[in-house]
Amino acid sequence: ATTPEDSDENDNSTVIGDMILDDDQMKYLFSSENLTRLALDQPFAKWPNATVIYSIDKKLDDKAKEIFMKAIDYIKNVSCVRFEEKNKKSKNFILVKKGNACSSKVGYRQKGAQPLIINGDLCSFGSVVHELLHSLSFLHMHTAKDRDEHIEIKWNNIRDDAKINFKSFSAHVTMLGTDYDYNSLMHYSRIAFAKDKNLPTIVPKDLVKAKDMGQRKGKFKSLIFFLKLILKFQQCLRVILRD
Repeated sequence: ATTPEDSDENDNSTVIGDMILDDDQMKYLFSSENLTRLALDQPFAKWPNATVIYSIDKKLDDKAKEIFMKAIDYIKNVSCVRFEEKNKKSKNFILVKKGNACSSKVGYRQKGAQPLIINGDLCSFGSVVHELLHSLSFLHMHTAKDRDEHIEIKWNNIRDDAKINFKSFSAHVTMLGTDYDYNSLMHYSRIAFAKDKNLPTIVPKDLVKAKDMGQRKGKFKSLIFFLKLILKFQQCLRVILRD
């Protein structure tokens, strides 16, 4: 989990698990109102030209920096998304900085520097790829609107401060025509935020398909699924299938 101070923001951001969400994003995710009435302006916008601009804070330790660079290289090698270092003309960019855990703003926020928090001692390679996917506007799989068809949430075993992390998002959120993916890099594990780690917070309804649910390994079994999502959302043409 992350803490509000990790966001280093003064804009009333809400922290849900590892996602740092702005007010317009919270309305989009949890309101049942018509989008026109919500008057939202691209709460989960694409990065222009599928290119993510980033800057690494000078205080970030070498271990965290190495993990971050490996993570962006991985995404570049398997998708059309590019990463470029900030220059003098860059107005909006990811600021990679040290914090107490792993967390990120979601999507292209167009508000200057947006934090991506990495703790080199706690954040694995897979966890940093997970955070970068948040920065590309991807949300947690277990919050999909059809999730109850695939998993059962054990609310009684979820820590009280983490229950919002398991709330299903509104119908506004799209799966971009893809199926529910138990083994997505964006899926929580069986014991995520559990009061009792011997008991689950998420029970899959298909044990065979959910064999690696919540995994953060170096090779992701849902690579093709991941590529399809990036291709559809970023509307980019170049895809390299390599693992």
